[in-house]
Amino acid sequence: MTIASRFRFLSTLCLTGALLAAPYAAGAVTVKARGKDAATAQANAGVTAVRQAMQEMAGADFLTRNTAAVRDNIIRKASGFSRGITVKSSAQDGKLTVIEADVDVDLAALAAALKALGADVTPPETNEAPAPQAAAAAPEDADPALKKLTDDYMADMRILFGDKFQMRPQSVPIPLPDIKPVTEALEFNVGITHVPETVKSGQGFWFRWDNLDGANSGALCLCRADAPLGNQKELKYIEYWRLEGSQGIKYMEAPVSPGVYELRLFPNRDGKAQCIARAGFTVAVDTADIPVIRPLRNCFVPEEEIFVELEQSGSFPDGQIVIAKSADKPV
Repeated sequence: MTIASRFRFLSTLCLTGALLAAPYAAGAVTVKARGKDAATAQANAGVTAVRQAMQEMAGADFLTRNTAAVRDNIIRKASGFSRGITVKSSAQDGKLTVIEADVDVDLAALAAALKALGADVTPPETNEAPAPQAAAAAPEDADPALKKLTDDYMADMRILFGDKFQMRPQSVPIPLPDIKPVTEALEFNVGITHVPETVKSGQGFWFRWDNLDGANSGALCLCRADAPLGNQKELKYIEYWRLEGSQGIKYMEAPVSPGVYELRLFPNRDGKAQCIARAGFTVAVDTADIPVIRPLRNCFVPEEEIFVELEQSGSFPDGQIVIAKSADKPV
């Protein structure tokens, strides 16, 4: 058997296996609601479920004292805290549709929003899906013919590539930059608060800004922490938001790429104003969540096909594999 045929045969053997996804752990709030039609009744069910969850998390006293803020930032945006509605029963009461439904409330996001409004909330159990578990590796085949084929292949590769040859090298995570997140107000009595120090890749969280001059509606930018301080026009930002009013809360999802980032507040949107407050945070990825890349071997000849085994964690479903020179700086 030639080197090429041995290579193709062993490639097929090495690149088998799959991930076993664990079942999603769902939790729901059961409510009754009514409306002029089925869609309205479902929308009202979502609001009712969010109200019920808020009562348990923050208590009636807090909700009464902060009626306007809760109405503007949570009740009017109740659909953003609902992952789905399952109607269990439906009936007509005159011209109204009455339903009983299970509403899957995003308890973690709701708790974060309440905390940003000043509530003393203990984060509840979340409904996060468990991390997928890798399938158990198949036992090695004890067939003497296969062992001889493997030994011959390894010998051929060492003749071709020398001592540097290695089978199935494993990728290593890129270390985080050595930058400490900074949170500070650069002008008197302004600030960005409730930004967590560390979040997971793509994790959502709520934060609050305070004492921005409402007469000059401001801007908020997300950027890397090592971006120079200056005006908004010169900033290479990742995301940009228009702000209205002197204070408020906002929900955002952390960047996917690990690193240290900042939220920077600007007093107006003309692009010339200097940053007046910033809040830093780190996006970290658990080692277990990082996909593992294993090429069949570490040496290839020019224009040869490269077979790669990917152990996907599920945390990066839209990821890509690219080929780059080893000296290139990861971004």
